[in-house]
Amino acid sequence: MASFSSSASWDGSKLRQTLKRMEVQPPTSGTFKVDQWINPDLAPMDKTRRTWGWWKYSVYWMTGGFAIYNYATGSALIAYGLSARQCLTAGLVSPIVLAMMCVLCGWPGGAHHITFTVTSRLAWGMRGSWFAVFFRVMPGLIWDGIEAFWGGQAVATMIGTWSLTWAEWDYPLANGTLQLKDFIGFMLYYVIFLIVMWLPPERLYKPFLVSCVMFAMVVTGILIWSVNTAGGGGKYFAHDYEPPSLLAGSVAWAMVYGATSVLGNCAVITLGQSDWCRFSKDGNKIPMIAQAIACPIFIYLAFALGIVCTSAAADVLGEAYWQPYLLLRNIQSHYNNSPRSRAAVFFASAACAFAQVTVNIILNSVASAMDLASYSPKWLNIRRGAYLIAAVGVAVNPWELTSSAATFIAVLSGFGTFYGPLSGILVADYWVVRRRTVKMRDLYLGNEQSIYWYTKGFNWRAFASFVLAIFPAMPGYIMGCADLNRAPNGWMKLSRLGFITGFCIAMVVYPAFSWIFPPPGLGEGTDHHDEDQLILPQGIFQDRPTQGQFSTPVVDGEVIHGVDGVVDRSGSDDGSAAGKGPITNEKVMMLP
Repeated sequence: MASFSSSASWDGSKLRQTLKRMEVQPPTSGTFKVDQWINPDLAPMDKTRRTWGWWKYSVYWMTGGFAIYNYATGSALIAYGLSARQCLTAGLVSPIVLAMMCVLCGWPGGAHHITFTVTSRLAWGMRGSWFAVFFRVMPGLIWDGIEAFWGGQAVATMIGTWSLTWAEWDYPLANGTLQLKDFIGFMLYYVIFLIVMWLPPERLYKPFLVSCVMFAMVVTGILIWSVNTAGGGGKYFAHDYEPPSLLAGSVAWAMVYGATSVLGNCAVITLGQSDWCRFSKDGNKIPMIAQAIACPIFIYLAFALGIVCTSAAADVLGEAYWQPYLLLRNIQSHYNNSPRSRAAVFFASAACAFAQVTVNIILNSVASAMDLASYSPKWLNIRRGAYLIAAVGVAVNPWELTSSAATFIAVLSGFGTFYGPLSGILVADYWVVRRRTVKMRDLYLGNEQSIYWYTKGFNWRAFASFVLAIFPAMPGYIMGCADLNRAPNGWMKLSRLGFITGFCIAMVVYPAFSWIFPPPGLGEGTDHHDEDQLILPQGIFQDRPTQGQFSTPVVDGEVIHGVDGVVDRSGSDDGSAAGKGPITNEKVMMLP
């Protein structure tokens, strides 16, 4: 019996030690403990990690904007039923709107060095922010799967240049929407992705730059080949081309659908822009100018090149291939698998595969993982969240979502329905209601003492505004999702304006609610962040800043202070009592 008790005790102790090791560890540069409101990825960004200037933000949009998903969005509109000229017109305004959203939504991150998750606590409340984060993470899961599937197709295409047996292998899965070779490439892609994902976000600049250059070379090569071979832009640019108004009721509404698809495509990126703006080393002015210029240029450039390449290639290949990997495969087949075509397709597909790795990291995995960590900061950080998102990405069946141009566009447009209201509430709260002031300490205080606690952690003003802003678009959105082939009615047409109507309604309703029922703490806080003055509620020493040059280092789970590095383990369990008063070499406590 004693032996059994000893064994059980040993097993329980070993389990506790294992669980302890699995917890997110406190930072090595500060003295705050990890709890449900904070971990090192949710804390204000330390100045040592703020390394991004105007050039890196430009590269960010070169990679994130000049990317395959924007190329595919433009080319999908041709397959969807618009002429090339109409497609170019449809996508012209949306990148400008997105650039404005990038500045408005990203400003809190640059000014206060906080993530979208923490910024959401301003308007939604400490617990209510989980609602906003859900809608930020949800498309990340879907897009992670789509981008990974495209990357897997690129890997499979690359292997097809080595083996003609592989290239011609036809083994359909999932009712014909997936090929077995593409699924194998999908799995191989994830191996590469998980390796690159090991890099911390601030060190991803060089892979971003390499990816951008490689993808630009591929698109330029496709553009030169297609236009030169077709002798121009292709039949979709012809003046006498009469496109069918597929699923739109009219060409005008098809163009509206095309414009809103671009908004829906990138709105989630701009909504969560604080996640990346917090890396700014120069404040807000220079990075925001760089992003305002780079964002619309590179988004529209990829969009337009996708249209031209697809139109011209359709004259050569006989069909509009809006997915670039299918286009590369058919180029190889068009030239009867000649050595020159196989070599060209190999390098193009390899570049596209790597581009998919970096784009997926920058737009989906890292950004969504930053926000996913808010649900369990004790157990989730950026890297763990990214791995979890990658696992879910496989489960969303991305091959179904990209099976046709109509399905793909419907998915993109649907996202904007949610992100218009979310963006409107964020912008209205930060810029109009609070006038850019933030009380930083209260963003990490999970009780009634925080001005962002509102009612039991929820700000009803934000929820009421969201419901009112999303209502006009929801009936048509539900109808459209239920039947993609249904002729559009008035509700469905209104839903295609969901981003614009939702944003505008939220910008009016939320300030109105806040004026009639003023939230607590208006005017409190500052419009900038001084990390050497911030004392987090979770700080071990409540008379010293929790960040910056005055922070006390942590070694092996113990707070070390002073030249002699004396450690005192006599402090309280929660770290609240010890540390008050002057700190000397003799008074240091262990992290709880």
